[in-house]
Amino acid sequence: MKLFLFLLLFIFSLNSCESTKTSVDKPSFDFLVGEWIITNEKSDRKTFESWKKVDKNTFLGCGFTIKNNDTISQEHLTITKIDYKWILIVNLEKLKTR
Repeated sequence: MKLFLFLLLFIFSLNSCESTKTSVDKPSFDFLVGEWIITNEKSDRKTFESWKKVDKNTFLGCGFTIKNNDTISQEHLTITKIDYKWILIVNLEKLKTR
C-alpha cells in the first residue's frame, strides 16, 4: 500500500511539473490599439498612427505625417498571422507634391 501511495504521489508530482505555454509563445499586439503620436519626429513634423483590432489574428493601422499643415506621407498597415507567423504589411500612398 505504501508503494502504491508513493507511486501515485510521484506520478502526480511529475504531472504538476509539466511546463505550460506562456504568453511568450503567443505574442499580443493589443497594446497597439488606439491613437498614437510619434514623439521622436523632426521638430517641423508631426506623425500620427491609429490602430484597431479586427480579430485575434489581424490588426489594421493608418499612419500619416504632417509638415506645415500638409500631409507629406501616409501609410496603411496590417499586422496579420499567416501560417503561424506574424507579418507586417505596409502600403504607402503616393501623395501629390507641390
